[in-house]
Amino acid sequence: MKYWWIRIFGRFHVFVYILTNGYLMNRWGKIRFLILLHTGRKSKKNRKTPLLYLPLNGGYVVVASYAGNANHPDWFLNLCKNPIAEIIVGSVKKSVDATIITGDMRPDIWSKLVSLYSGYNTYQSRTDREIPLVFLKPIKH
Repeated sequence: MKYWWIRIFGRFHVFVYILTNGYLMNRWGKIRFLILLHTGRKSKKNRKTPLLYLPLNGGYVVVASYAGNANHPDWFLNLCKNPIAEIIVGSVKKSVDATIITGDMRPDIWSKLVSLYSGYNTYQSRTDREIPLVFLKPIKH
């Protein structure tokens, strides 16, 4: 697998983030991270994925870039199958409902994300798929 390092670093990132209750590994410069808790679409196992996010309208936008891989990342496919998930932002756990961002809003949001992390343009140039943007809307209980 060409992108094995993503899985290795992801596991380390999640471990440290959760161990420190979100104190460490929650930022890298102006970039903020959350942990996505989701269910495997085939395995039904609980999964944890660290993701860069953009706060927007009381929710969180995450990017299914997979470093420009030709395939979508597993977490994205899992959310397509079951859009209800949880996130950990810092020390706070929230239930969320995931929707794919399309239409007129997408270019402006993509631009904001690229201003956070310019690597997204590189990732997009590596793949023929349009990299999905996902809005995680907190669910009020």
